[in-house]
Amino acid sequence: MKSRFLIPIGVLACLLLPRFSHSAEILWTQYCQHLDTMKLMVHFDGDPTAPVSELVTLWTKGDGEWEQVAAQKIHTLTATTLFEMKEWPRHEKLFYKVICGDSAFEGIFRAEPKPDTPLRMLGMSCLKDIGWPWKEAVAELIEQDPDLVYFSGDQIYENDYGSPHIVSKTPEEVPAGMMNYLEKYRQFGAAFRDLLRDRPSIMITDDHDVFENDLWGKGGLLMDGHRTTGGYRNHPNWVNGIELTQTGVLPAPINKGPHGDGIFAYYTSVEYGGVRFAVIEDRKFKTAP
Repeated sequence: MKSRFLIPIGVLACLLLPRFSHSAEILWTQYCQHLDTMKLMVHFDGDPTAPVSELVTLWTKGDGEWEQVAAQKIHTLTATTLFEMKEWPRHEKLFYKVICGDSAFEGIFRAEPKPDTPLRMLGMSCLKDIGWPWKEAVAELIEQDPDLVYFSGDQIYENDYGSPHIVSKTPEEVPAGMMNYLEKYRQFGAAFRDLLRDRPSIMITDDHDVFENDLWGKGGLLMDGHRTTGGYRNHPNWVNGIELTQTGVLPAPINKGPHGDGIFAYYTSVEYGGVRFAVIEDRKFKTAP
């Protein structure tokens, strides 16, 4: 197997000074493969104001021994690490593990289906906390063994899991607002970690993921009136952080921006198993009613 090269990922700004360092526990992973590029995101239990000093290492193996292929720091604000590997052997099955301190997590990078074989895709959306963690449903989904998983939005709702949402309008409020979001998104991760660890996924955000009850994004502008005037209520650093946690494994955006008042775009295309998908984020560019 050829050696891999780690591609640095852009870091979002956080204006608060870190308070202390702590060790991190790996909660779950998600990945997406596009042609010869693999992206893997690792989610931790971190505090958005507390940096972690340990490096996160990524290891893979086929039929032989474990090989370390990359090392990366944890992004403090989102408590994630994002790996990007080029020249990926897309039609080979590889085992992987990520290690940070005493915490480790293992999964499978699936061999991409050949274009002349069926591609089994599973789609889900609007995951309210009713009945969480949906154990029987998730077990049935894993039993169906899809090749690709698609989450089309509302992975969380702003007031779910007994945690009312916090609005973050200033840079100083962003870390607390991010922690409020992560409390909810980690419940999603706990439910779907075994589905996501062994197969690629495509995920996009919808209105509730960014704490909006309907969203007319006006090209990434901030809201200057009632919600029906359009725009985002929360600070761009917070919006960008949310979208990184969910869409970071997608291929590079066609036009990342920033757009409007500083919000990035993630619309792109994915080719997998001989199928080409257009990934569209319509709400960000909708005009208000």
